[in-house]
Amino acid sequence: MHPLQNGTQVEVPPELKPTEGDPGYFAETGQPSIPGADWFNACIKEFQNALSAKGIKFVSGQFDHFEKLLESVSFDLSFNIVTFTASATYTPSPNVLAAEVIIVGGGGGGAGSSGNSNDGGGAGGGCAIVYLSESDLKPTSIIIGAGGAGGSTSWGGTAGDTSFGDVTATGGRGGPPSSASANGAINGGSGNGDINIPGQGATHGSDRASGAGGSSYLSGGAPVARNENGHSGQGPGAGGSGASSLSTTSRSGGDGHDGIVIIKEYLK
Repeated sequence: MHPLQNGTQVEVPPELKPTEGDPGYFAETGQPSIPGADWFNACIKEFQNALSAKGIKFVSGQFDHFEKLLESVSFDLSFNIVTFTASATYTPSPNVLAAEVIIVGGGGGGAGSSGNSNDGGGAGGGCAIVYLSESDLKPTSIIIGAGGAGGSTSWGGTAGDTSFGDVTATGGRGGPPSSASANGAINGGSGNGDINIPGQGATHGSDRASGAGGSSYLSGGAPVARNENGHSGQGPGAGGSGASSLSTTSRSGGDGHDGIVIIKEYLK
């Protein structure tokens, strides 16, 4: 509200009169409500204080003060990213308001081949996402799940679980050899967070190539192998691909990738 400037204004606001009753609203029925000088002066003071707090000068005759006030207010929170690729203890940064934590289990290893087979890829690690308020933030133990080792001539290794306190994202299972009845039916990891995203299951081999590694929330799985060793997962929670051998030569499956914890801290 603009200050009064019509020749009837005073330079110093008068003393506030005593209030009566509880705060309320204007009415026209019965006895009409009368704002009085105190009410108008309070509106002016609120307006002037808001401008002063943001360093905005009041200019009589201009009507863009609220526009400038809104432009001066930033609604973007600054944030800090903390990444853990090895087991450790997380200590919140100073002035943290809240945090989003992404937890990904390790990726399963691809199966190995003893010859004349195209074997299955390892499953992707599961993902758990948890949201923490300021009161929830405290030093928290983190365990990073290791990726499963690629199999030498049989099953790939199952990956380790990744945890943030009591929230866990499980690792992907190792890929099955072509001789296993479960080939192509191995599920990815899971989680117990506020949001849970399963890892992609293992894929079986074809006549000409091995099974690809399963994807995780943060990474695609390793590509198929063609008459070669399986490929290792290249991103957090990615499964390794199975081995491919079109002869009697033994080949190894690809290793799964380790898990990860990523914390996005929202700062005051």
